[in-house]
Amino acid sequence: MKFQITIVFAAFAVCATAEDLQSRVKRMYGDRAGFAELWSRLGAELMSNQDGANANEKAIISFLEGMLPAESSRVNNDLASEESEECYSLMSVRAKTGDGIYDGQGGSGNPKLEVLLTNGQKYRATLTGNKNRGSYVVREFEIGRDFQYGSNCWTRSQIAGVALVAGGNNGWFVVSFATYLANPEKPHVKLTCDPHFNKWVDGNDRYPYDATYINLNLFESMPAEHHCITRVKIEVQTATNYYSGFGWKPHHIQLVLRDGAVIEGDLKGPAKRGSPYARELSLEHDFSAWCRCVKRSDIEHVKLVAGNNDGWLISSIKTHYFTKEVGAFKELTSDLNFNKWLDGDEKYAYDATQHFLSLSPFIDTPTCGYGVPVCECAEGATACIFNLEIDEMMTFASYQKFGIGVNEGLFVRGREGVMYYVNATGEVVPHPTHATRKCAIDYNENDCSEPQLVDGKTFRMVIGVNGQVPGPTLIVHDGQKVTIHVHNNMTTEGISIHWHGMYQMGTPWMDGVGQVTQCQIGPSSSFSYMYLARPSGTFWYHSHSGAQRTDGFFGALIVKETKQHHSTVKTELAKFGVRDYEDFPTSTL
Repeated sequence: MKFQITIVFAAFAVCATAEDLQSRVKRMYGDRAGFAELWSRLGAELMSNQDGANANEKAIISFLEGMLPAESSRVNNDLASEESEECYSLMSVRAKTGDGIYDGQGGSGNPKLEVLLTNGQKYRATLTGNKNRGSYVVREFEIGRDFQYGSNCWTRSQIAGVALVAGGNNGWFVVSFATYLANPEKPHVKLTCDPHFNKWVDGNDRYPYDATYINLNLFESMPAEHHCITRVKIEVQTATNYYSGFGWKPHHIQLVLRDGAVIEGDLKGPAKRGSPYARELSLEHDFSAWCRCVKRSDIEHVKLVAGNNDGWLISSIKTHYFTKEVGAFKELTSDLNFNKWLDGDEKYAYDATQHFLSLSPFIDTPTCGYGVPVCECAEGATACIFNLEIDEMMTFASYQKFGIGVNEGLFVRGREGVMYYVNATGEVVPHPTHATRKCAIDYNENDCSEPQLVDGKTFRMVIGVNGQVPGPTLIVHDGQKVTIHVHNNMTTEGISIHWHGMYQMGTPWMDGVGQVTQCQIGPSSSFSYMYLARPSGTFWYHSHSGAQRTDGFFGALIVKETKQHHSTVKTELAKFGVRDYEDFPTSTL
């Protein structure tokens, strides 16, 4: 059958060939005998009703409802699911060409972008134009025109695969490649992402892989991490000297990541002498971070790199980064007295071709609330802040709301340190020593809670850290500055915390030995421990007051090696024949 069936929705049009619809109806109907007859009768019905032209959705469903009610309902649901999808009329490409002398490609032998649809049909568009070495290649296609497709748009679910196909023996070396779907005046949606493509697209067979046809990686979804950096803002004050500004040829800013990757953005001109210069760059498009989520902790260095010999004399420079988590720009680097040239020329007493900027302190405060078993500081953070609250708790008691009528004669503890007493009549009242606390005087179900008893006969008092016994595992990295705010919420006892195994060089008063290196932290009082996490290894923290650690006042303390130290450890172990050593990520422990 050669006729065309057009299914029209209110929001947008989804156009399908007869083969498209046949495949979908067969998938719903299954392989039962009779499908061919059903399909033949459907075609005849549509041809007679529409004179061989177009049939709308209602006509199709109406026919199927008369023929096969159960299957027509399923087909209807399948069609409705497509209605909720946006249909994209544009597809764009962003690629990076290699820097090698032969990596680029002229106007001949242009490769093609091939799209495979779920119905098995393939459509191609040609990547025309020069692809100069070391440059970005950006192309945009209209799906209906450039792919010679019968419809003007595709939904994301229609696309089963995308590939690059060589157009001749004039090779093109591609470093990175990404494709996007879009509609006019709307944001692009990522379709494929290959940040480390590093392959030739060439009709020649001299490569260890098939360079004539290369499948691209379909992009499923970006991790929903609100701490991914989305934008970087650069603010510069250009000096007042003559020729201190630069023209239209750009210089560059680089983010050097801890895994060795480098992503680069252009600082486009002009910059005028004696004037402020500001640019805001998108990490995905201007830095070409592609499908990667870059966090602040991933950044090891920020560099300025000269892009040409048109020098730029910078008096001061600051950079900021933006994440959805914070919802505002935070300082990344600060060099208020920079006073250096950025220039590709070698006429200076220092290397003016590149400069490392001064990273601002990165302080990480991991979420370490009640019931959180592991609190890990980001590897790239220069400082880590934890908050620990020490409480009296009862075993066999859940600290949630409960009803009246529990066993008598039991002390249990609720929020804000209020100790509740279950009296002989089953009434829950605050312990007399806590009668003046907020939750005892003005109980509010949103701010206060009551304990739920699990077993009223077998219980004992324990000491919990953030509502847990043992306390949460704290994970930091070698050399980080650690600040731990401790609040003693107990009734009558003072506390101190010893950070077992820490050198405490220069901070002996932070060792946490009660009545020796510090006075104890009294009830309803707070104290902040501050020290360098060193050495690396697996340790623990525990109370150093009385016998509190036997009541549950302890937890694990892990100091992870830096990548540099870990490499040294592997080298030293290799000297003794230990070569299969592996450092397992926290998530696998």
